[in-house]
Amino acid sequence: MEDANIYISVKQKYIVIWIKINERGHINILNKKIIKVTTSVIFATFLIISPIITANNCADTSKEKANLCIGSNLIIDLIIANHDDPNPENISILLGDGSGSFSDPLGFPAGMGALDLAVADFNDDGFLDVVVSKKYGWDLSILFGDGDGNFGSKYDYSPGVQPLGIVTGDFNGDGNSDIAAGTAVGNKERYATVFLGDGTGIITSHQHFNVGDFPSDITTGDFDNDGDLDLATANYDYGTITVLLGDNNGTFGERSDYDIEGDIVNPKCIISEDFNKDGNLDLAVTNFFKGISVFLGVGDGTFGNQHSYATMSGEGPVDIEAADFNGDGNLDLASTNFFNDTVSVLLGTNTGAFGDHQTYKTGHAPHSVASHDFNNDGYIDLAVTNKCDNDVSILFGDGTGAFGGRQDFPAGNGPREILAVPIRNQPPITPIVTGPSKGTIKVGYEYIFNSSDPDGNDMFYFVDWGDENTSGWQGPYKSGEGISLNYTWNKKGTYIIKAKVKDVFDLESEWGRLEVKMPKYQIPDDNKISKLFDRLLSRFPILIYYLEFFKGDQK
Repeated sequence: MEDANIYISVKQKYIVIWIKINERGHINILNKKIIKVTTSVIFATFLIISPIITANNCADTSKEKANLCIGSNLIIDLIIANHDDPNPENISILLGDGSGSFSDPLGFPAGMGALDLAVADFNDDGFLDVVVSKKYGWDLSILFGDGDGNFGSKYDYSPGVQPLGIVTGDFNGDGNSDIAAGTAVGNKERYATVFLGDGTGIITSHQHFNVGDFPSDITTGDFDNDGDLDLATANYDYGTITVLLGDNNGTFGERSDYDIEGDIVNPKCIISEDFNKDGNLDLAVTNFFKGISVFLGVGDGTFGNQHSYATMSGEGPVDIEAADFNGDGNLDLASTNFFNDTVSVLLGTNTGAFGDHQTYKTGHAPHSVASHDFNNDGYIDLAVTNKCDNDVSILFGDGTGAFGGRQDFPAGNGPREILAVPIRNQPPITPIVTGPSKGTIKVGYEYIFNSSDPDGNDMFYFVDWGDENTSGWQGPYKSGEGISLNYTWNKKGTYIIKAKVKDVFDLESEWGRLEVKMPKYQIPDDNKISKLFDRLLSRFPILIYYLEFFKGDQK
């Protein structure tokens, strides 16, 4: 097989994929803190995690700044939110077989009026869980997964506002998965609301941050390159996007608004990616009546002028997905046209510009789109939810940017949002921590952390030093690759070093531990005391006389 790279870029709300294939896989992920996917529909975002898994192994993967490796043992499944389903089991799971075919839907209850989906390991058990925003009830529901395609117990959290689009990330730097949502209440109050998790599946608190009117979608990424996650919302009624810069403690600074230009402006879905390959995240947003707008990032949290691209004017472009559909190494775009029953594909260049759109037939009223190599032929395919047909269409790519050979699978009533994610993925192995178990305060010590991933995915390490300081997520590293970190304690005491590892799909290992004792002053061992005493006697021979004297006196 020809050498090829599999590239995936993490767009805020979703992980994006593009591929060439070979015996190894690369994912170009611009934000190593986020693993998740999204697409948006008429009222909220639509999530989709789409890793392209066609490589046989990840050996000899080049270590560029933003490359991730995905193992070859994973099979991608689909998670679908059925907005119109009166049946309480309105979350559908379609298990993939790696050939482009999917099982009949398995239903799980989330609550009526599901709007958006996101995935993360909220309770740190090594299995992906699903969080759902809902139109009715004004709450979030987390369905906990068991790693076999089943979602059992449910946890509900009511913030007192209406959650719309949602995204996950570690917004306060504690190593646990959090949630951010565009929220609304009444006619005036509009927020980006951040929900902090505690690692057990419980939301401990939430906080509102002002944005524009009706934030139908939300995305996250490091827009100012400071290592902290930021947020951006698409404000449907304001005709704007709002950017909030994070400080890594769960709070965000003053908002910056950017106007969407045009006669009729209703931004629906927003994603972030590095479209022009300058190392800075950019934004792309669908306008429900006017196509797609792209804002190129400067790298300091600000964005340049709008660049507009036509899809199907007036045909309701809703969701948007970015991936390399033609294998040229540049990100392309796909958007669903709700009133035209098509999906538009725009091929990109390395300058962040996009060509004319080509359309491909879907089912009736397409809402959300996800991308992945579903049949493992090395080319990116599309998955589209058809709200009025109650199914999902798979459009198979040919590697040139064109799509055909559509195949439909039943989903549920009014399928809206979709995620493409490896539900049956396995978490990394619990890391082994090695290094000194005792030492002296204000002296630096080296510690080694080793782990591997059963599926061959790249990994990120997180270390808690036991004194309220952490390393943050470090990576990516290849499966089996250890890391070395130095640390200094400034106060005496006994500390427990804890380390865990997550893969590119946000599945986390158990904690590895090492106890370290740091007395105020180090007590030398017997060998050091003996050497010091010998040096003292050689320098002051008279001491030998007194020692002999006292020795004889004791007799």
